[in-house]
Amino acid sequence: MEWNQVMRRFISDKLLLLMMLCWPLASWSQTEKGNMLAGGSAELTLTAQGKERLFRISAQPSFGYFVWNNFVAGASYSLTVTNSKEKKSFSITSGFSPFFRYYVGKKQLRGLFHLGAGYSGTVFANDGNTGSRDRFTARIAAGPVYFFTPYLGMESTFGWNLQAANGEFPSSRFGFQLGLQVYISRQKKLKPSLEPESTPVNE
Repeated sequence: MEWNQVMRRFISDKLLLLMMLCWPLASWSQTEKGNMLAGGSAELTLTAQGKERLFRISAQPSFGYFVWNNFVAGASYSLTVTNSKEKKSFSITSGFSPFFRYYVGKKQLRGLFHLGAGYSGTVFANDGNTGSRDRFTARIAAGPVYFFTPYLGMESTFGWNLQAANGEFPSSRFGFQLGLQVYISRQKKLKPSLEPESTPVNE
């Protein structure tokens, strides 16, 4: 009996981002110069096929800075650990991926263009043998972003993904991604004065 992805997306990017929902913002100017972008995802997967069990956990935080209005430059870091006792295999993969984004529009529903490229390295042990593997990745995507609040947006992008590893022929695929992002404004709200306004007295 085969079953896959028993705990797919158990720890999702929503849980990672909703911790920051109380960040105060002044207006709907999320994509102005000087603001910041924070996001991430996490995944816990258990795959079983017969007597074989494969455990996989991964996390990918990301951060960006709006260098100009509607234009953000940032990077993401990924870490993935897999383990299989039956196959006596274990691997750790880490990667770094710079990215650029451009937003179109000024209302709650906006357009997004994404361009990113990165590098990842894997070290593994398989039945007593050890080794390493390097990989290059790239992604071009576009899609809408809907802002539920001035600081929380859900994005759905469709794009082209490229992967190339040492000694392997490059592979590409098209894919759809859905996620949440937190937009952090550097503007501070003005605190209301606790003292009553004084009324001038006419003499």
